[in-house]
Formats: sequence, structure tokens, C-alpha cells
Amino acid sequence: MARRRGFTIVEILVVVGIIAVLVAILLPVLSRGKKQTLQTTCADNVRMQLLAVNAYAIQNKDKMPPGGGTANWYWDESFPWGDAMLQIATSATNINAGSLPQQSMRKIFYCPASKSQNDNTLWAGWPSWRTLGYAWFNDRQAAGQLPPNTTVMNQSTSKAPNKVPPLQYYGNMAQVNNASTTELIFDAIIKNTSTGSYTVNPGGPSGNFNHSSSHVTNDLPEGANAGFFDGHVEWRKFDANTAIPIPIGASQNPIWYFPWK
Repeated sequence: MARRRGFTIVEILVVVGIIAVLVAILLPVLSRGKKQTLQTTCADNVRMQLLAVNAYAIQNKDKMPPGGGTANWYWDESFPWGDAMLQIATSATNINAGSLPQQSMRKIFYCPASKSQNDNTLWAGWPSWRTLGYAWFNDRQAAGQLPPNTTVMNQSTSKAPNKVPPLQYYGNMAQVNNASTTELIFDAIIKNTSTGSYTVNPGGPSGNFNHSSSHVTNDLPEGANAGFFDGHVEWRKFDANTAIPIPIGASQNPIWYFPWK
């Protein structure tokens, strides 16, 4: 009976080398595929929110969902705003300011590239607002009063090229002259001016919380989805040299960035 011959060391090394080459080729491809999936899912979230805003306006004489609250970051919205948007976008019912709807119901308000932002304490832990995962340009005035530190932000926006809208802006669809070229919602891009990181830790309703920018690779944002009043969504690549910086509050920290055209 013939003796069965095994693999030689050289043959095994050749096979291992081929596998290593294939892995090196496939990993970047798989990574790009994952990023593209996150961008697409994020764009779908933005689109659903835009549809909810338009549906609310149709039912309420062009008015947008109610603002209010005392928060002064672009992603902070009042309890009534969040509740109204949830009811329209997800057909949720019996939601009140103190409730905690399932994450599957509210996930459209958070970018999938920054899932940690979809946190119960950020959704319902603040006194009168919810912290989301996207920046909005809608009106947040409560009884005619601007939230604290808004003056600094408004001064900054008035000097910016093409004028990024200030925090207190769109409250009615009639304010918009060209819906196809007017941005309403952006992926959040924030930078800690003290550390240079695109992760910011200002604290939170239950202690420390790291707010991370969306679509970040090696601590650098790749871009942001921008949603327009007419319902379409565009991907904007991020460039720190051309993106418009908007500082927050008297401390000028953190800075919000908007990849504007």
C-alpha cells in the first residue's frame, strides 16, 4: 500500500501567505462596505425625520413641531418636540414627557455610526429636553425667551459664509423660500477645543457622558448627511478647512462643524 504524503513546511507557508494576502485585500473592502451601510442607514433616518416634520406641518398650518425647553445645543429638543415627532414617524401612541419608549422606536433620531448617543439618560434624563444624535435648525423658543448662551452662537453664525442658521430659526415652513436648497438637519460633528478630539465630554444628566461625532475614523469625521426641507438627503464630505465652525456658549467649547455648500 502506498504511503500517504503530507504537506511540506514550504507548502503550508505558501498557503498561509496566500490567506494573509487575501485577508489584507478583503478587510479594507469590508470596512468600506460597513461604512457605506452606516451612511445609508443614517440617510434613511434623516429622511424619515424630514417626512415627519412635513407631515406635522401639513396637519398644523405649516407650523413645525413645538420647540421650547432651555437647552442650547443644536441636537437638544423639547419633550413636546420629541413626542410629536415619535407619534408621527413611528405611529407611537400614549407617549408623554416622562416615558421611555423602546430604542427601536426612537432610533431614527440617532445616527447608527454613533449608537452610544441613543441612551435613556439623554432621551429622558434632562429637565425639559431630549438630546438627539442630529443637529437641527428649528425654533426652540419658549414663551419668547431664548435659551442661555444663544447670543454668542447667533453672533458667530451671522459672520459665517453662507450663514449657517442660528439655533433659534425655522418655526414655520413659510419661512423657507427654496425647500430643495435649504438645510434643516445635519449629522452631528462636534469638536473639543481643549483636546482637539471630536469626542466631547460635557457631563450629562447622570454624570459623565462622551458625546461622539458621527462617521468618525481615527478620530476624524469623514462627513455628514444633510437633510433638506423638500425631503432629500445629501452626503457632505468633511474638511476642517472649509466646514463652518459654530462655537457653543461663552466658553466657545465645544465647536459644531457644518459641511456647508
